Amino acid sequence: MATISTDERALCLGVEVSERGYTSPLLMADKKIKKLTNKQIGKICNRAFDNFNGLAGNLNSAMGMLHVGNRVGWRTLLIMFDKKTIKRNENILGVKFKEILPEEGDCADKSVAWSTYKKLKLTNFWKVVSGDIKGVKTPKLEQ
Repeated sequence: MATISTDERALCLGVEVSERGYTSPLLMADKKIKKLTNKQIGKICNRAFDNFNGLAGNLNSAMGMLHVGNRVGWRTLLIMFDKKTIKRNENILGVKFKEILPEEGDCADKSVAWSTYKKLKLTNFWKVVSGDIKGVKTPKLEQ
């Protein structure tokens, strides 16, 4: 598995890298990350495919998680999936979901885990992520 440099990651995302870091069209004035475009997702997936060695199922999982995460947001991914799976998929894609995906996507409420988290008005998101608060984490989606 090849790692992607900062310059290559910026190229995939359509951003410029300056001495101060990323200058990104993904960031709005309020510094919230926008949803990725299909073109940006395609660049990330194509680059991952070109650099990938391993089981096709892992590549498929990573690409699928990128698409789902673009709709539900990175916070929802963290309570839907375990950290090991997320980290593996980030490594395959050469990105950090927290850096490229919205915090809460437009379809986050479709996630049973996210809906449960909000419904219970839980205050410690990271305890839910770590599994300290039981009965919330699930990858299930509903309408």
